[in-house]
Amino acid sequence: MMLPLSDWREKSQGSGAKMGHYWFYGMVWFGLSACLPLQASGQSVPPRHEGVSTATPVVLIYAGPPVCRDCEMPILQILQQPQTPALKALAPKARVLRSWADIPQALKTLPPRSVLLIPGTDDDLRAWASGPQQMSRPTIVAIQRWLRAGGRYVGICGGAIVAQAEYEDGLSSFKALNIAPITADNFADEDAVERIEKVRWLPTGQIIGAYFQAGSVLQLLPSQERVEVLGHYLPSTGKVAHHGGIAAAQFSYGQGKVFITGVHLEAKHDFWDKPPADFVPHTELLEAVLVDLISQGGAIERGGLNDPD
Repeated sequence: MMLPLSDWREKSQGSGAKMGHYWFYGMVWFGLSACLPLQASGQSVPPRHEGVSTATPVVLIYAGPPVCRDCEMPILQILQQPQTPALKALAPKARVLRSWADIPQALKTLPPRSVLLIPGTDDDLRAWASGPQQMSRPTIVAIQRWLRAGGRYVGICGGAIVAQAEYEDGLSSFKALNIAPITADNFADEDAVERIEKVRWLPTGQIIGAYFQAGSVLQLLPSQERVEVLGHYLPSTGKVAHHGGIAAAQFSYGQGKVFITGVHLEAKHDFWDKPPADFVPHTELLEAVLVDLISQGGAIERGGLNDPD
């Protein structure tokens, strides 16, 4: 084992001319060995990825109004106690932000491949129309620029609704994020009561019973961005009858990625006031989405509807 540089100096000073020779030859060997490949000593050279950061990605969760109280908690639980090996391996960090105006500065501090996540909201979105949490143009532009440069976005329920260009209901209207080529609205005659909606999850082919409360059905608009539909509502003849539609989709946005869903894939039994006996959580699907978003690479590579190719 080679002696540290400080040890060579100490020995050369205390042993006369002979150690002076050792010092000289030792420094020659030190210089030569620095130029030799590590394979010569049986060690492997770790691969270098030019331009790729090894910093741990962050999931930045906005939890200020009008996001519903404690709606960030299921997301935090997934990040802190992931169930799938893939998300455990990535181990993204979590941060919670409660001021909308602080988002632009927060985005500047995030490592590459980080995610801005907006979970479910109250039914009343007037907090984004005016007041201290208003969805102001500077914040919208900051989010758009960050995404174009390679950021990631996850919008759940209310967070999906504001991914469109504008929002309007009987209480308020405002310019929204405009980061996905969609319109998002409730089903006709929506009663805003929590229930199970049947969704066909296309990546796995399974039919799941997903938590739903005044969520959105997505309509795609023409776009040059890549689009991949991930979930379809099955038609329902229940209290809120409908013909189905798009429940979840992923989009490119410049070099970034946007995922939106009208159903709550983060929901477990404690998400409900009174969980139905047939409810089965499917948090592993949201974990798979997060893994796909955080993994290396920019815009989604798989084509879908509106694929310009």
